[in-house]
Amino acid sequence: MNAVIGLVSLALATLILPGCDRRGGKGAVTAAPTAGAASDPHAGLARREAAVQLTDAVKAKWKVMKIGVLDLATKQETTYVVKAGADFSIPGTDLTIRPVALVPDFTMDGGVITSKSEADTNPAAQVRITEGGKEVFKGWLFARFPETHPFEHPKVGLRLVAFVPA
Repeated sequence: MNAVIGLVSLALATLILPGCDRRGGKGAVTAAPTAGAASDPHAGLARREAAVQLTDAVKAKWKVMKIGVLDLATKQETTYVVKAGADFSIPGTDLTIRPVALVPDFTMDGGVITSKSEADTNPAAQVRITEGGKEVFKGWLFARFPETHPFEHPKVGLRLVAFVPA
């Protein structure tokens, strides 16, 4: 009987945990840093990454973003312009950011991320960040909600400032 209960518990955990983020919330779009995975209770569990589907018009209009880089020691923020699909080395750090997708009016439905319109109403950028060549973050930065799944680093803070139309 205990073996059956254990198997049922394991099966439920396998179904439920991949949708949780590091803070215990639910959602398929999680942006927890990949560094320190040993302390992540979900390390090793497969996470289903939501598909990003954007129209050609959205892709053509939004190719550049502005990213704010806050030096946590001096509290000085510098804004940089970064092109989607290109690596940008953040000055004074060993960090490189690559915007993967720029979604001007972010929405998610049924495991698919898309833009409700071409307007930059709810800008979100899917980014990959490496440090010393090792990926430390793969997730989303939100202009209107910077505290949602933020990139966490001991020396700098990052925020999506805005998109620049083509």
